[in-house]
Amino acid sequence: MSDELDVTAVRLSTLEEVAQRDQVWSRMAEKYGVSNPVPPWKSSLDGMCEALDRQGTALELLTRRHDEDRLSEKVYAALPYPESQLVALAHSLIARSVIDEADSAVRRGRSASGWKPARPRLTRLRRPASPGFAALAIAASHPGSPGRATP
Repeated sequence: MSDELDVTAVRLSTLEEVAQRDQVWSRMAEKYGVSNPVPPWKSSLDGMCEALDRQGTALELLTRRHDEDRLSEKVYAALPYPESQLVALAHSLIARSVIDEADSAVRRGRSASGWKPARPRLTRLRRPASPGFAALAIAASHPGSPGRATP
C-alpha cells in the first residue's frame, strides 16, 4: 500500500454520521452506570491493529499510523481517544479499499441509503441498542466479511 493517498480528503458519510452522534464511551458508561473506563470494543480494536501490523499486506504499519495521526488531528479532532483511533482506522481502511463503506453501514444496522435491515448481519454478537463505535469495531474486525478485500 502506498502512503500517497490523502485519506483526510476522502469524505465518508457513514463515519461522519457515527462521529456526529457523539456516543463516546465516557458518556455511555456514565449514562448506563458502567464503571470500567475501557470501552468493551477496545480489545477488538487492539486486536485488529495488531493483526494489520503483523500481516502488513492489507495496510502497512507506518501507513496506518500516519493515517491515524492525520485523521485524528484533522478530521476527527472532536472525538476523544480511543474513539478517534477506531474511526480513523475504519476511515483509512475504507479510503484504501480494504473494507467497503456500504458493508460497514449495514453492519452498523442501516444501509448507506438509510434503511434498516430486518435482522442484523452479526451472527455471534448482539447488535448494540444504539449502533455506533462498538458496531464499527465489530464490522472491521471480522475477516472474510462480505465487502472486505482479501489479500
